[in-house]
Amino acid sequence: MPDKKNHQAHWDPYWVIEDAKALQRVVKALHDEDSQSVESDFLLFQGKFLAEPILLSLALEIALKAWQRRERQAAPDRSHDLLQLFEGLEEATQKRLQAKMPAMVDPLFKETLREGLRELLCSHRDAFIKWRYSYEGDDEGSIFKTFDTGAVHQALTVLTTAYHERVSDPT
Repeated sequence: MPDKKNHQAHWDPYWVIEDAKALQRVVKALHDEDSQSVESDFLLFQGKFLAEPILLSLALEIALKAWQRRERQAAPDRSHDLLQLFEGLEEATQKRLQAKMPAMVDPLFKETLREGLRELLCSHRDAFIKWRYSYEGDDEGSIFKTFDTGAVHQALTVLTTAYHERVSDPT
């Protein structure tokens, strides 16, 4: 069933963008949830720890696929690779999105404080797969050091906000 669904070219990218925003909202809601006991606190912490990267990287993936669907009027790439999905967008779109989330450099120390959109997607390109299968231990714990929740939230907001801006002003 999922294979047929992915190949169908008639799904509405607007609703896919809304799905990405909904997943982001779920992750934000996880931070607001209070628990009543120590046992549920530990389980909640563990669940949040795994859920955030999985849900946010999935949301990034489907937002990028919505952009592809909108531009191509055809099915998006069949990939979980965030950088590949980004590079599958029109060059003008890539530049536009990158301009909305450029790298931030500390003016005094000349150190990068935050990656730009392309760099973030490159460093998190396979986060969905890595986090989904983190229990297999193939990554020797390195994924647990590399997921930047704040920057991923920002990238997702850039993708969804710019999508809605482009829908209202297609120039």
